[in-house]
Amino acid sequence: MNLAVIFTTGHADTLGNACRLEMIAFLNRHFTTTVYTNVPEFLEKHLPDAEIRSIGNVLTITTPTGKNSAASNAFADNQGAGNPSAVNLSGRTISGSNSLFRQLTSFRKLAAIINRSAADALFMFHDTSAVALWMKKPVFQYVHQYGRRTRQNGSFLRRQLRNASALIRERWTLGGMARSKMNFVVSEPISDLLRNRGVGKLHTTPHALDLSKFREPLETALHSPLKSLKKQGFFVASYTGWMMESRGFHLMLEALRMAVQRDGKIVLALAGTDAVHAEKLRDFAEKHGLQEHIVDFGIVDSSLTPGILANSDLCLSYLDDLPAFHLSPPQKIIEYFASGKAVICNRIQTHNLVKNGYNGLVTEYDPGQLAESILTLKNDPDLLAELSANALKSASQFDAETLYGELVQIMKSAVTPREKTA
Repeated sequence: MNLAVIFTTGHADTLGNACRLEMIAFLNRHFTTTVYTNVPEFLEKHLPDAEIRSIGNVLTITTPTGKNSAASNAFADNQGAGNPSAVNLSGRTISGSNSLFRQLTSFRKLAAIINRSAADALFMFHDTSAVALWMKKPVFQYVHQYGRRTRQNGSFLRRQLRNASALIRERWTLGGMARSKMNFVVSEPISDLLRNRGVGKLHTTPHALDLSKFREPLETALHSPLKSLKKQGFFVASYTGWMMESRGFHLMLEALRMAVQRDGKIVLALAGTDAVHAEKLRDFAEKHGLQEHIVDFGIVDSSLTPGILANSDLCLSYLDDLPAFHLSPPQKIIEYFASGKAVICNRIQTHNLVKNGYNGLVTEYDPGQLAESILTLKNDPDLLAELSANALKSASQFDAETLYGELVQIMKSAVTPREKTA
C-alpha cells in the first residue's frame, strides 16, 4: 500500500516533532511512504528510508504569534492566540485577511498534487486537516493537541481578528476531520470535545514511544556534566521540552533557588532552552549565585534526551491553566516514565497520568511546594526508589509497537481493494 504523508513545522527540533517523526518512521516500516514537507533536509536526516518531497512553494500556513510557538501548532495556537497573517513555507509572509484565502488555496493545491500521485491513502496531522476537503483518496488524521496554548495579548480589535480567523480555520479543520476515514486522537478528552462538535470516526491513540531507546539510552560527551555532578553527590532534577513561561520556566527557577538555600547539593538540568530563555536563565543564575546549580543543554536532538533522563534523579512538568493543557498529557511525562523517573508536577487534568504517592508527587502551581517536594525525595531515597519503579511500570501502556501497530491495522482495513483501484 502506498501512503502519502504530510508533515509541516515551523522549527523542527521539538519534543512533539520527535514523537511525530517516530510515528512516520513506524508507518514507513509498513507502507511505501512519500512524505510531503516544508523541511525536506530535516526529514532526509531523520527519515532516510522514506521518499521526501518538498512543498515549500505550495503550502501556506498560519504564523503563530509567540516566538516559542511552532508553526506546526498553527491551529492549536490560533484558538485565541495566533496571528491572522500567514506565511508561505518558502518564507514569504502574507498579511491581512488575504492570508485565509491564500492558505485555503494552498491546501487545495496540495490535495490536487496528492490526488494525482500513486498514493492509495493520505496520512497527516490535524494542522493541515483542510487538505481533506478536496481529497479523492482515503484520509487518516492524527490529532496531537487541541485548544489555545498561549494567553491572548494585544488590543481588543486584534484579539477579535484573531478569534475570527481561528473560528474560520477551526471550521476547515472540523470539516477535514469529518471527511476522514479515521481520526486518531491523542486523548479521550479531545475525542469527547471533537465528538461534541460533530466529528465522528474517532480512535484514541496516545503518545507512544520506542521504549528500548530509554532502557538503553545513547550517552555522549554531552552527558558528561551530569555524570560528573552525580559522582560529586549532586541530586539532579530535570526538565526536558520546549521552554515557555506557560510551562513553568520561572516557577522551576524560583523553586531551585529556594531548595538550594536549604541544600547545596541540588541541580536543575534543562533541555529545550532557546536563545531567549537561555539569556534569562543566565541572568537568574548570576543574580542568585546559582551558576553551579543549573545545567543548560539548550535545544538538543531527541536522541540525546534519554541520556539526560538516565543521569537524573527525578523529572519536572509544570503547566499553566490554559485550555490545551487540560486535554492531552505532555509527551515528556511518558518519556520520564520510560526512563524510570519519578515525576513532580502540578495539579491539572493533563497531568492525570501522575498519581500522587505512586509514580510521582503532585503539587499546586507553587515554587515553594515544588522545592519542598524535591527536598522530600532527595532526603528519602526509599520513597524515591518506589516512585521511580512505579513510573517505569506506568510506561508499558505507551509502547509504540502496540499502539502504532493498532493504528496501522485500522488503516489497512479501511482502505479496501475497491478504493485502491478507484
